[in-house]
Amino acid sequence: APATTNGEIATAAPSSSSSSSSSDESTVPETYEPDHLAKTNQCQPLNQYHPKLSLRHHLDAIRSVDFLAAKPLLISGSDDGTAKIWNLSKVLQQARSAEHTLRAPVEPVCTFRGHTSGVTSVVISDRSIRELEIKGFALTGSLDGTVVLWNLPDNREDAYRQHGKLNPFLRRRFKYHEDAVWDVQLHPHSDIFCSTSADGTARLWRLGGEEGETPLHSLTHPGSDGAPSTIPTSVCFQDANPDRFLIGYTNGDVCQFDLSTGRCLSVIPAKLVDDVSTMSTSTSK
Repeated sequence: APATTNGEIATAAPSSSSSSSSSDESTVPETYEPDHLAKTNQCQPLNQYHPKLSLRHHLDAIRSVDFLAAKPLLISGSDDGTAKIWNLSKVLQQARSAEHTLRAPVEPVCTFRGHTSGVTSVVISDRSIRELEIKGFALTGSLDGTVVLWNLPDNREDAYRQHGKLNPFLRRRFKYHEDAVWDVQLHPHSDIFCSTSADGTARLWRLGGEEGETPLHSLTHPGSDGAPSTIPTSVCFQDANPDRFLIGYTNGDVCQFDLSTGRCLSVIPAKLVDDVSTMSTSTSK
């Protein structure tokens, strides 16, 4: 489900039609075609996917989406200052019963309103936080410099049961950044998360901490002098090596940090023309 600039989310499904003509296959640039696929002639045409459903509810560009397969739930964050939770199983049921599938008037399960500016990053999880008695939660980072922890609504309850309360699902605010938060990522095996910000820092937090609790660590690029070229843009935890995590910077560097000490262990020097905007690692060892 790609993030978009027109305020909607499009889910895609493989097309039922296929073509084996050489003209279709030639639309794939050779530079992006893996050698082993080219040799076996298994490269698929670019138009093999078509929109299955569009979720239209945000009022501005969508910056980030995250998916929880176990439910299945989707969270979206937008420049309209909100994050929305979607129950995809219910959405598809509504769409099938509607006259026009792609324009079905589907509604999100709930809307999170707790930021004063656009939402730049979202994370959703079905884990429990014992200290807060939460079963399932979401994290949202924003241009307002804060990260907010939300508990997920119970699907068995009425979504409007707490009508009149401004933020019925808001549980914690993390407010130590001094500028926009660009990325928020959750550690795969613990109650720690990391946020990166335009203030030049990345911060490690504990989910179950008290309101106003300081970060576990505040991290900067080892060669940082406060210049815009060393602003952290993205963070990625390593599932195969949970004691290490990576932070990407606007100068193209990727730094590896130690989780327990917050110390920079190594720097992968910039080999890109522009900044690092997003990262991901394989889950296999």
